[in-house]
Amino acid sequence: MLRAALTFVLVAATTLVAAGASSGPAAASPGGSLRITGVSDVLVDPARQQVLISDAKSGTIVVTDYRAATKAVRSGLAGIGDLVLSPDGKTVYAAVADAHSIVAFDAATMTETGRHFINVAAFPRTLAVAGGTLFVGYDFGTANSRGALGALDLPGGTFRRNFFTADGSPHEAPRLLTAAGAPGRLVATDVSSDATTQGNTWVYDVADGVPAEIASTTAAPGPVADVELSRDGSQILGVGGPCSTFVAPASDPARRVSMHGGYCGATALGVHPDGGRAAISYDDNRVILFAAGLDEMHGSFDLYEDKADRLVWQPGGSRLFAVTHDWYGSYELHVFFEPVTTAISLKATPAAAKRDTPVEISGRLNASGPIGEAVAGLDVTRTDAESPSGRSLPQVVTDSNLYFSFSDYPPVGGTVTYKVTYRGSGVAAGSSAQVSITVARSTPALQVLAPSSAAYGSTVTVTALLDQNLRNRTVAIWADPAGAEPPRLLRNAKVDAYGVLTTPVKLTRTTALIAKYAGDARYTPVSSPARLVYTRVAVSLTNSRQYKTAKLGSLPTAYYRKTVHPLFSTTMTPYPGRKERLQFEVLRNGKWAAWRNVDVKLSAAGKAAYTLTGAHATGVRYRVRAAYLRGTSGDTVNATTYGAYRYFTFTK
Repeated sequence: MLRAALTFVLVAATTLVAAGASSGPAAASPGGSLRITGVSDVLVDPARQQVLISDAKSGTIVVTDYRAATKAVRSGLAGIGDLVLSPDGKTVYAAVADAHSIVAFDAATMTETGRHFINVAAFPRTLAVAGGTLFVGYDFGTANSRGALGALDLPGGTFRRNFFTADGSPHEAPRLLTAAGAPGRLVATDVSSDATTQGNTWVYDVADGVPAEIASTTAAPGPVADVELSRDGSQILGVGGPCSTFVAPASDPARRVSMHGGYCGATALGVHPDGGRAAISYDDNRVILFAAGLDEMHGSFDLYEDKADRLVWQPGGSRLFAVTHDWYGSYELHVFFEPVTTAISLKATPAAAKRDTPVEISGRLNASGPIGEAVAGLDVTRTDAESPSGRSLPQVVTDSNLYFSFSDYPPVGGTVTYKVTYRGSGVAAGSSAQVSITVARSTPALQVLAPSSAAYGSTVTVTALLDQNLRNRTVAIWADPAGAEPPRLLRNAKVDAYGVLTTPVKLTRTTALIAKYAGDARYTPVSSPARLVYTRVAVSLTNSRQYKTAKLGSLPTAYYRKTVHPLFSTTMTPYPGRKERLQFEVLRNGKWAAWRNVDVKLSAAGKAAYTLTGAHATGVRYRVRAAYLRGTSGDTVNATTYGAYRYFTFTK
């Protein structure tokens, strides 16, 4: 979108001014007067839609809105230089050289909220914020002083002085650069006219607040009038010298590549977050523009008698702000507006269809203004199961009212998406839209077979049956045990000639078995109904403290003295929070009847012990068994399971 936006902003501006046209969208504001005598820095505050311009000569900050109307003026800031926003956007920091301080302002009201004094000998001029640290470029106010780099921990920590080494520092306060996409990177560049240091650049890793040099050039590669950092922090872009608009990798700042495109005399540079570049050409009083990655002019704006001093892009937007002055020293702020916007409306008829039957796609290219051409060519792609990356269809041309329609015969089933794209024009931004239809596919039958119940630790065979002769014959069999354990894939393979796929599975919990078919261009994906295999726990119960064990009737029975309390020990498959239930029964009138139920918590190892206390009646026959009751014993991951009975009685 940037290419179309920038084309409109500058090419359309030239057309409107040259031809005196009154129709169509305005390309730029006529310019708002600024009460300044020079430009030190320009800061765009997107949260409040305002622009701040600092002027070192008059010691002034002027605040305007996006239409260049002045909102506020702050004076008494002699030597003011760079302006930056705090990471939360609530504070504006200004480098005020003559006060030897960093001055903080409330971003909403521009009232001063504090000053951070550096040193009576230090003159702060440039700023950059990286993370929670405010980096300060400063010098010592004399012609032969060297530049220095310091840091102030926000919101108001101790100022840490020069990070440059004695034999590697700029001639004056360096220009400081950061990038939104590389918050741990800081670039410092010497923009002085000193022949021994001009263009020297240092690249730092400042992730921990302390600059660690990762690249540099100190061989004075040439003058730099203005310099910017790409959004991802990987490239340094600058202007300087007769024809030296350049780009250099941050990893090797000495390796400059010319990007002037034959347009010379550039003195300032603005880099759009998407990579486009705007530059000021003093040779012919124009703002010239290059699209991202291109070394040729993409548009221009004639300033006539005015000279442009600074260019700044709206963060995250397409407005370009330019501060200019005339021969009489009057300054203005110009705002280049956004392009004609477009949007495509689409409709598919019918919304559901069968394969190889006609579908009509119709719509309109809607625009906020004239698009600069009588009809528009639209690109069309179709995305479906056989062309997931999209297949290009013949281009469609709108009528004079920007309506269009076309027919297609979708060859496969499933979701079919038609995307229509308008690439944009010299005055209109590109746009795209898509619409999806459902093309019917057959649904294959799929089922999974397995036993309905199984013992703990047993291995059973799972069988998947796919009863269609399909192109894609691959089936996946999944096991989903009860509890927190995630589902696991048992087998993923092609069914045999009869549509059969088998696999073994070892069971420890109640498990849902599911077969899945991924589908193809003609048949829908499908999952079989879950086959639930109820899996029992392993359980054993022992008793102790009896004085003998003997058969009573035909049943092995433990004999206890009535003064002894039997101990019953259980081992059961463990699970967090699990309990066992001991079910005691008594023989009455020849029938076993419930006598007592006791729930005992299992240890992490699945152990439990219970002592039967109280007065014990002699001559009565008892029995007990350990049970896991699904939903009652603390969880639901296994099937209800009963252990074997233990028989006992009491004697004198």
